[in-house]
Amino acid sequence: MEVQGEDWHGMQEGADIKSQSEMIAPYQVMNSTGGYVYETDHETRLMRFLSLGVEGGTYYTGEKELKRGNAQVIDRLIMTGKGEKAVKIIREFSVAGRTAKQDTIIFALALCCRSNDAKTKEAAYKALPDVCRIPTHLFQFIKFCEEESGTGTGWGRAHRKGINRWYNGYKDKPDGYRLLVLHATKYKARHGWSHKDVIRLGHVKPVDHVLTYILSWIVKGPKKTKEIHSYMFNRPDFEQTLKAAINLLEATEKAIKCTKEEEMTKLIIDHNLTREHVPTELLKSKEIWLALLRHMPMTAMIRNLGKMTSLNLLEVGSFGEELVVQKLNDELLLKKARIHPFNMLVALYQYQKGQGELGKLKWTTNHNVAQALEEGFYKSFKFSESTKKRFLLAVDVSGSMNVPVIGTPTISARDAAAAMMMVTARNEANFEIVAFSGNPSKTGNRSHRFFGFGSEQNIFSAVLWDGLLQTDVICH
Repeated sequence: MEVQGEDWHGMQEGADIKSQSEMIAPYQVMNSTGGYVYETDHETRLMRFLSLGVEGGTYYTGEKELKRGNAQVIDRLIMTGKGEKAVKIIREFSVAGRTAKQDTIIFALALCCRSNDAKTKEAAYKALPDVCRIPTHLFQFIKFCEEESGTGTGWGRAHRKGINRWYNGYKDKPDGYRLLVLHATKYKARHGWSHKDVIRLGHVKPVDHVLTYILSWIVKGPKKTKEIHSYMFNRPDFEQTLKAAINLLEATEKAIKCTKEEEMTKLIIDHNLTREHVPTELLKSKEIWLALLRHMPMTAMIRNLGKMTSLNLLEVGSFGEELVVQKLNDELLLKKARIHPFNMLVALYQYQKGQGELGKLKWTTNHNVAQALEEGFYKSFKFSESTKKRFLLAVDVSGSMNVPVIGTPTISARDAAAAMMMVTARNEANFEIVAFSGNPSKTGNRSHRFFGFGSEQNIFSAVLWDGLLQTDVICH
């Protein structure tokens, strides 16, 4: 939101403080709380929607109303000829990892794909492989498209073409055939959809013989595929690419039926299999988790720190601890995994807690791992780009901010607000931080400005301590 220069007079030191229920500019509008605010343009509302989502709604607005209102924003952008720009924003938010969750981004892309505007629809389907990078995202996208199709099936020509492009696009990715096999066997079904259903309804036509064999294995199974495509083994050009894909497919089948710890460990090491390939009864083995940890993706590793600690895999001075700390301190790995600062903070709080929110899993926190998580939290700020704008960051530190933040019970609303404030403070040169709290009927509204902090960590601590100690002024 851009505020006009002449409107800053009401915000200066010493000026009369007006209630938000009073209009201070003729072009202000009333929000859902009954207060007057500056109206935001549709592009800004879209970016807020992508960043904040609608999960759980707000105190004043329900989830359905929020979702409906933001869907209308996308419709208005399309109707005013800005549909392609909306798709560009959606793609940028996803690729840059600017949101903690992908759900809202995928929903927004699905709305653009359901649009009647040909250019918007074409741009949205072209962005599909960039936004939906794993099958889970693709299945969720298809679910949203079906929900937005009304009485139709949603499987029109453009939709089928987009699905074809998604599967055939693996051919052009680095080590793409291997990646497709791992993704297809790791994420077999999500959101009520499976690869078999999607490939069949999308009329997917593989562009080469390697993809033909892999997709046939997914749809028809190992036995039928070997019978139908046995001629491929006798071809003089039976190259290493197809052979490697077949070996990996066969390894995933062996993993499903595996009952021995040693055999499963060898399959993991030889083929870089993931946790989802391991039978449930073998996931209690320390040796299997150690084998998984060697090539475990960053997001999966962060999610399973508690489990690995409970199995004594991350003991002080162990190889497991050394490897985890090394990965969490690797800025390149953090950036490649698109780890959002908020997700790092939630992981830190959850790990320090020593138990999961659901189930009976408990562990003794390893201080070195917790410290590496905290360092990774601060390092993940570097992946956000500066906007070169001026910011006033107002953080509510009143008692009401002690409640859990929407989306996770692990972290309080105050901590989440302070963390997001730090992301801006770390990447912007022109900012001022204000903390506000207080009960007008008792002590009056209090507002504190923070200047001269040596680091963003100090700002974070100051905001949290201000809320806890209810001090009058904090300076460092």
